[in-house]
Amino acid sequence: MASALPVVNMARTPGALDISAEVEVGAHHAVPEMKPRGGSILEVEAEIEARNGQLSVVEILTEVTTTITPLCQSLTETVSAENVDVNGVVPIVLDVLGQVLAIVTKAKADITASISSGVAPLILHGEILDLKAVAKLVGGLIVLIVEVLGLVFKVVGGVHKEVLTIISNIGYILGDILALVLHVVGGLLVVLLPIIHPVISTILDLGLNTLAGVLSLIL
Repeated sequence: MASALPVVNMARTPGALDISAEVEVGAHHAVPEMKPRGGSILEVEAEIEARNGQLSVVEILTEVTTTITPLCQSLTETVSAENVDVNGVVPIVLDVLGQVLAIVTKAKADITASISSGVAPLILHGEILDLKAVAKLVGGLIVLIVEVLGLVFKVVGGVHKEVLTIISNIGYILGDILALVLHVVGGLLVVLLPIIHPVISTILDLGLNTLAGVLSLIL
């Protein structure tokens, strides 16, 4: 098992580990000021034409989910196999989690740019998503990633420091993405809670402080 790690200064489950201290992460980017916009079909069409190909927040999140889902499914199958060779599977884990980290890191940059450009955040396929649909999209992505991180930690995290590092980094970026989305989608947090509730204990157990901090008002 990994050596003792610092304790998260927040409510958590007994025996929870803090892996966020394994790496130094950069300072948070300032969140651009913007409020979500809605409107008629004509307004939506005008918005799409005006943004010159710039994706909305929900379009970016949809692409991320589509790309990451098969990676997470494949990794889950790999580490869940009977009699899995822990040391032998580590290179696969690092490769897949490295891809996940690259995807969410790019998504954070794309979302920041989209917000800064004034793109209406909720347009998907020419329609404006309602709050429940956005919560389902965001919550589904969080649950997908956190579940696989929790599984990886149980199987190989305790014997490989580099795995802990990449888990921490993914959690950090995921927390920043959630903060950006919450900034432009008012009232999302309350609707999101029931969706992500099954993985809250895993977030705390893994010591994903940035993500947990964004959720601290309702934990």
